[in-house]
Amino acid sequence: MKIKVEPIAIKARLHTLKCHDRGTKNRFDGEPYLWNVFFKVDGEGVTVNQDFSLSGAAKLHFGEGSHGNLYIKNIKNGDSIAITERVGAWQTTLTPLHLPYFEAAFPASIGVVSILMQEGTVSHKGAESGHQRLNEFVRQSINQSIYRFNPKEIDILDIEEAMKQYFRKQATQVGDDVVQYIEEAIMKSQNVVQNLWSLVSRDTLIGYQIWDFNQLDILRNKGLLAFSTTWKHERLGSWQVSGEISRVGGIIY
Repeated sequence: MKIKVEPIAIKARLHTLKCHDRGTKNRFDGEPYLWNVFFKVDGEGVTVNQDFSLSGAAKLHFGEGSHGNLYIKNIKNGDSIAITERVGAWQTTLTPLHLPYFEAAFPASIGVVSILMQEGTVSHKGAESGHQRLNEFVRQSINQSIYRFNPKEIDILDIEEAMKQYFRKQATQVGDDVVQYIEEAIMKSQNVVQNLWSLVSRDTLIGYQIWDFNQLDILRNKGLLAFSTTWKHERLGSWQVSGEISRVGGIIY
């Protein structure tokens, strides 16, 4: 059955962080904290031009906070942490993109960048400044993928799959750059003394994940799409983050 592509209201959220294994700690280790960036490429901000190139910009939403934003202390193996909506949720509308020359619409895409960090001796201000720099890095990277889009490389007979694969490849590239950028962003946000102290036990990346879906993925799953990933760190243990994207205002059957 063909699914009609039309604007849909959705809520994307990361709701649970589970600690499978706390890992080995040293006396400088603090609690984990979570950075989340939500983004969408849809008709609200992006236009498909007459030559099938793209113009405009993605819409983004940034989760709040750095150190302490999961509100946990003394976490133990097996514990589950509820992620607050201020940190891990975005409610928005996905608006399809209009295809020139065709009486058709192209499904919008939505994605989430999630990064789990372990608090060390980086200052609270340094961590949050690094967070803001990371947000801007993700914004610039996603918008560059829109500007760089080459319509000549797209299979006109399967536009949906071709576009999905293009943005998935771009998301992978963003992920490859994230690891180095996080450390640089935090260190640039501190003074020399703070940086030297941070070398004793710097904030550590436990893991990151980028998910991307289009609105048909959501509708094909009856309006509720669950996702999760597990990060394993040689010193900081095993952690699983889980979330979902749901249609607001009813489920399609």
